[in-house]
Amino acid sequence: MRSDGQGYAITALAAACFISVTSENAPIALLPVMSHDLHTTAATIGAVLTGYAFVVAATAIPAVSLTSSWNRRTAVVVAVLTITLANIAVAMSPNVGTVIAARSVAAVGHGVFWSVVAGVAGEAVRSPARRTSHCHRVRRERARLRRGSADDLGPRIGTGLASGRADARADQCCRDRRTADGIAFGSR
Repeated sequence: MRSDGQGYAITALAAACFISVTSENAPIALLPVMSHDLHTTAATIGAVLTGYAFVVAATAIPAVSLTSSWNRRTAVVVAVLTITLANIAVAMSPNVGTVIAARSVAAVGHGVFWSVVAGVAGEAVRSPARRTSHCHRVRRERARLRRGSADDLGPRIGTGLASGRADARADQCCRDRRTADGIAFGSR
């Protein structure tokens, strides 16, 4: 493992990806057992498992939008905890209704997880010098957009329409990059 903590971060992300994928796919193999234990048909449990995909598709964008102000690493941790706790609830479920509710919660966590994990992985392997230089590029671009010129009209209008959201996202981006060696990466 690398001495700067990147190896630990990549290992943690790999474990989180394993949890997410296993959570999504393991119930398929357990379909006969789940239908027997919940006293229902395999088709009903199959529909519950299919519903997971629909919930992911329906909630991923709104859930990511709600968590967009969060640090990406925090979003990954919360998503994995949500998936894990929902899976525990599925394992302890006395009936199909509880399974549906717990799988729906896990599906929301799944959508958030896969929406942000790639950015976290990119941060884990990027050198501290590149993180800093990216921050400077973001700030320089924001200043250029604020000054404006005739050829900057499109981005200026887009930034203005975002009503400060672009500035907030750029600030968050810089905070994420400055703290990429934070708690999850072992420097704090």
